[in-house]
Amino acid sequence: MSYEIVMHTAIDILARRRMTIRQITRRLCKKFPDEQPYIDRAIERLMEMGYLDDYAYAQAFARDRMKFRPRGKNFLKLELLKKGIEKEVIVKALDEIEIDENAMACVLFERYKKKTSFLKSKDRRNTLFRYFAQKGISFAAAQAILRENQSLF
Repeated sequence: MSYEIVMHTAIDILARRRMTIRQITRRLCKKFPDEQPYIDRAIERLMEMGYLDDYAYAQAFARDRMKFRPRGKNFLKLELLKKGIEKEVIVKALDEIEIDENAMACVLFERYKKKTSFLKSKDRRNTLFRYFAQKGISFAAAQAILRENQSLF
């Protein structure tokens, strides 16, 4: 096996889907278990070339998540940690992205109001808090929604 083969494989993998440094390293280690020096060299080169950047990945992931499946900042942090991105990188990336949890909570609340589980619930207040917690919405944003819609509770 050679460095060129490892590098070519890594580029092929990244051409299909954006990945974190940890994700691509795991994939390469699985495919080439005895080639760690070549894998390290390929990862380093991919970072130099700009193909691997955990900071840019975290920002793109957060933007996509906000657009298609809204989640709170806490939930995003957990998801990115699971993907192997360092905590400092996550915090820096998410701080530079405008995440309006109050607006997000309003959107999620409008969706959730239509669900039968909410409509049938005797304790709507706690049901809503649990729902927001599952989505990673902060307690403060959840309280603001409750205050705005007190007539439903």
